[in-house]
Amino acid sequence: MVRNPEEYIARQPNFLIRKTMQLNYKSYRSPLQIAISHLNANPAEIKSIIATKMIGRRFS
Repeated sequence: MVRNPEEYIARQPNFLIRKTMQLNYKSYRSPLQIAISHLNANPAEIKSIIATKMIGRRFS
């Protein structure tokens, strides 16, 4: 989670990237995205880690 997502988005000088970040924030509550291809883990492991971390949290 980003502490001040609006400020983080506003600092992005590239218009297209800034708009993408705004859409990500609106849709997923985070302006950031990490491509799974850049991670050193398989998709099933990542899904399991995310599911474990989200237990007890409520995202709507």
